[in-house]
Amino acid sequence: MNTKNTFAIQDVARLAGVSVSTVSRVLNHKPDVAEGTRQRVQAVIAQLNYAPYVQTAQRIARQTLSITVHYPIYNSRVIISHADSSGFFGGIGQAAREEQFTLNTLTTTLRAEELLALCREQQADGVILMDITQQDRRVELLKEHNIPFVMIGQQADNTGLSLVNADQPAYMRRAFEYLFSLGHRHIALLSYPEKKYREAFTPAVQSLQTYITLCQQYQIPAVYRGVGFDPHDAHRTAYDMLIENPQITAVIAAFSAGASGCMRALYQLGRRVPQDVSVVATLATRHEAELLTPALTALDFPSYEMGYRAAQMLIDRLRGVSETAEQVLFAPQFILRGSAGPPGGSST
Repeated sequence: MNTKNTFAIQDVARLAGVSVSTVSRVLNHKPDVAEGTRQRVQAVIAQLNYAPYVQTAQRIARQTLSITVHYPIYNSRVIISHADSSGFFGGIGQAAREEQFTLNTLTTTLRAEELLALCREQQADGVILMDITQQDRRVELLKEHNIPFVMIGQQADNTGLSLVNADQPAYMRRAFEYLFSLGHRHIALLSYPEKKYREAFTPAVQSLQTYITLCQQYQIPAVYRGVGFDPHDAHRTAYDMLIENPQITAVIAAFSAGASGCMRALYQLGRRVPQDVSVVATLATRHEAELLTPALTALDFPSYEMGYRAAQMLIDRLRGVSETAEQVLFAPQFILRGSAGPPGGSST
């Protein structure tokens, strides 16, 4: 007879012909499993004499079924800027409800000891970190204190870390190469505010580095400006950039507020979109893109799906479904609308 713990949960799932999460639901007596499936999984569990690892079982026994999201409040404008009400928190909240976890949100910038204290006060089983920088101090803190966490975003070094993110370099490359293929040779970038570069905010660093590399690769001049998340700030910056560089025929905006500010500046200058200047955003929700006139050609930003997947990943780890790091990068989904076309031409 096999001893307990000879087999892993993945073995049970494979032999029962179900997902690992379904096995976890059976083990945790969740009601949302079909009776036939439940019986099949239980039969395999009995056949293998399978039991979850004692350490995992003890951890589960101590759980409060609570997760915490840390997203500093000074960046809450980013959520409003490129994710609607069913964005990150909508996805996280939905996954938490499905698994009967409560959700706490921390929206202030915290010192290390403050984050740790609040996690303990709220009795959080795990944490979802957002607004990730290249060397995020929170990562080492949570690792040191053995607090399970998942990042929405990336550091410079992500070895052994669980994360969900949009593939920022791929997004920039897709937008740039699309405009280049239309014939544009003067492609400017409206990127993140200077403050985000000083903080080493990963999307800001990655998007600018990728843009500069592409300009060098395709031998075109690099023209870029950092803009704030407020469309009025983006408008002022874009206006100045276009006055200083009248040769520009296409603009890539790192987020939708930059695109809307740029389109307003072009209208003020009497330049048509896309006949005179094309505008593309690397991160925008469909709702935002379709509100603009003309509708914005953009790479769709799957904020809801990212939030949902991050919460699911964390809960699976808390329940012992997965003990290894998992990394999910969402590939760019490019949606052509009316704001982009060949130089001097019509939209495509």
